[in-house]
Amino acid sequence: MRIISLASGSSGNCYFVSVAETNIIVDCGIPASAAAKKLDKSGIDVRGIDAILVTHEHADHVSGAFTLAKRAEAPLFITLPTYSAIKKKPQNTDVHLFSASEMFALGNVDVHPFPLSHDAVDPVGFKILSDEGDVVFATDTGIVSETIARMVQGATALALEFNHDPFMLEHGPYPQLLKERIASNLGHLSNSDAARLLAKMDRTKLKGLLLSHLSRSNNLPKLALFEAEKALGDDLQRIDVQVGDQYLVKDFLL
Repeated sequence: MRIISLASGSSGNCYFVSVAETNIIVDCGIPASAAAKKLDKSGIDVRGIDAILVTHEHADHVSGAFTLAKRAEAPLFITLPTYSAIKKKPQNTDVHLFSASEMFALGNVDVHPFPLSHDAVDPVGFKILSDEGDVVFATDTGIVSETIARMVQGATALALEFNHDPFMLEHGPYPQLLKERIASNLGHLSNSDAARLLAKMDRTKLKGLLLSHLSRSNNLPKLALFEAEKALGDDLQRIDVQVGDQYLVKDFLL
């Protein structure tokens, strides 16, 4: 199992997952050329991608997805509301529609989408299930719902949002309305929100944790890492914990 964070942050997100001989991109909110270049440097041929999954329509998650799908000659999986909300869609893309809670097969894995709480039309996270273990992506959500808490159970690898530090957000440079949007139930998880989920979840199988979607203005890697490590306790010794970065590639081989 291999998970690579090609970009993670408020300006663009893109992740690669290779599990059970199935290669998947989750979101591409960076230029397709940049994603392909980073994949190549990681020893991955873009033409080896089996599918691209889209979580929601915001540009930092989808701006390069259609172009990358065409470049990889891979199908793009997206919900109908999300697809409809995207104004500029390149033609001749192989689009596959799915419903927010409907599991579907992809190569040697099953993909289980689940709803998130975010200011998008139909935001979803993904649990990718395989004989090698399960990989969960849960970012861009304002709350930890019962569904999210259930989906992270038993994960082998987890990409979890650690977006902001509440104090930094409150006293930071953003306009008040934007601060309220980020802190709302339709915004983003704080470090403490994410840490509480980590502390409560079943971590028996967890081997890799990616702290994802950190705000460059309202968070610091050391703050997010402190909260995560405190929540993991003694399990920290056996779990590979990495902080996602907007520009630097972070690579897990589990």
